[in-house]
Amino acid sequence: MSKQRRTYTVDFKLQILKLYAQGKKRADICREHDLKQSTLDSWIKKYQKINLNQIQDNKVLVLQLYKEIEEMNEKLDILKKAVLVLEGK
Repeated sequence: MSKQRRTYTVDFKLQILKLYAQGKKRADICREHDLKQSTLDSWIKKYQKINLNQIQDNKVLVLQLYKEIEEMNEKLDILKKAVLVLEGK
């Protein structure tokens, strides 16, 4: 029987990478979070060039954009209903 491949969210990866950036030992991180050393090493390699603060700023921006989209969709729904009402007259 094959093992099911585990997937991790970007938030989880960033949390783990912050621990590593703060000086926590790789072995401790892997043991505490049930990770393979190779998994952590690949994340470090992949994200080492990216500034963690920049990622956090981008995350905030994306959340703001989602909120704006939601507000615009609500306004669009109102306008669609208004058009239907006006067409009915």
